[in-house]
Amino acid sequence: MQRSFSGEFVIAEPHPGTWQIDNRLVPHQRILVRGVRTPRAAVPATPTRVSLEWSPGKPVLVTLQDGARSVALACDSAASHETNESLYRELPLAGYTADRQRFWRRVFWLVRIPGGRLLLRLFARRARRTD
Repeated sequence: MQRSFSGEFVIAEPHPGTWQIDNRLVPHQRILVRGVRTPRAAVPATPTRVSLEWSPGKPVLVTLQDGARSVALACDSAASHETNESLYRELPLAGYTADRQRFWRRVFWLVRIPGGRLLLRLFARRARRTD
């Protein structure tokens, strides 16, 4: 499997052998690379293109490009986090039917009137006894 990203990348090394590669441009990707054996000075300071290649039974190949310069790194693992702008449009979220809307409207109306909370408690106790 192969994945390529373009943008303005910044490389940070939070722990020895672990790199965090962040894209400053939209869409913001974050790539976490572990098991890097190449010194930080050997790679471009601000790469404009990052490619990841996962192969079964082989180390992950990370290629960092900055203009004409390209450096390929072999590492133990690489994970890429990409934002999905249309995530909530794609998820099957629950919706309210007309009956549910009417029920919740009445509950919130009862809570606002004086003594409404007491009424709700009484209804809830009665409903528990019948279950």
